[in-house]
Amino acid sequence: MALTEQLHEQVNFAVKHHSKDPVPVIIPSPKDKKTYPPMDLRTDCNPRLKTVLKEGLHGLLLPSWAKIALETKYWSGDVHAELATNTTQVDILRLTKEQTMSVVKAAKKQNITVQSMLFAASVFAVQSCFIFPCQLQGEKAYLAQKFSTPVTLRNLITNRISHTEQGNFVAVLHHIVTIKPESSFWQIAHAYRRSIAFSTKTKEGIQAMMERFGLLKYVSYKPRGLEWYLKSQIKKDQHGRSATIAVSNLGRGWDVCKIPLEEQAYVIEDAIFSHSAPTTGQTFSLTVATANNILTLTNTWQGSALHGRERGEWFTRETKRILLEASKTDRSDLLMKEAYDSREPSPSN
Repeated sequence: MALTEQLHEQVNFAVKHHSKDPVPVIIPSPKDKKTYPPMDLRTDCNPRLKTVLKEGLHGLLLPSWAKIALETKYWSGDVHAELATNTTQVDILRLTKEQTMSVVKAAKKQNITVQSMLFAASVFAVQSCFIFPCQLQGEKAYLAQKFSTPVTLRNLITNRISHTEQGNFVAVLHHIVTIKPESSFWQIAHAYRRSIAFSTKTKEGIQAMMERFGLLKYVSYKPRGLEWYLKSQIKKDQHGRSATIAVSNLGRGWDVCKIPLEEQAYVIEDAIFSHSAPTTGQTFSLTVATANNILTLTNTWQGSALHGRERGEWFTRETKRILLEASKTDRSDLLMKEAYDSREPSPSN
């Protein structure tokens, strides 16, 4: 975001002043030889012995069948992951300004974040599209979902890391959630919000995240060591995937240009933020950014994870529909059974 915000300001500066001289650069260019210290030199992120033993036993030492047997069963795609070459599928949806403001207004009214609403909408959509249909037909189905939330550690340490320092300072939180027909949209959203607040605002929660980040030092630094570890997860995780969904939300940005909006030659109309779809990661990667009061959601998944692209697009549309339905001012709540009863018919029907 910082890079594109600076680019936006620079091109407008050049047009306004008829000059080829750029505005002062605040972000180091690739030619800048300055290096920044890694996280372990900025703060204590060494995992305690019990954390090492717990994660090592669960992630490395247990045979795959034992690890999977001990875990809560969660939905993670129609088809088991494969290491063969896969194609990333991408689907994009935009809310209008009116729809975006409706979602923001609903979040403020409930005193939660838009991220919490996206969490509730996406898990409701997975339940509606992929889990409930199997259960209603009497088939054996996964009852739970595993949700991943990337969290930046930049602002969680004493000496905060500036957004101009490029590097990967992200930890991942996992939530196991079980949705039932009587589950409430707002109750699910609030429970998620409380969980995130504990992890990012309490000493215990922050320490746990730092320790998980510190576990990276136990991954082999030999050539292709990280690749070997990730490949091994194809047998260690359910359906070969670590989670059901991940939602990464950049939030609102691209409105820091010092030149007044009416004098800008180039305006950011909306922003697309996207990740590639990992083979052994989550089934759906939802990435969100808001610019010019327009929320844009990008959904990526491995093509081989589902029985047809139309099922991924269906899930994206259902996420949007449920999000907007819960945001209506005349609706006090939205139950899972109500979301399911009003869903779009399955594309496979």
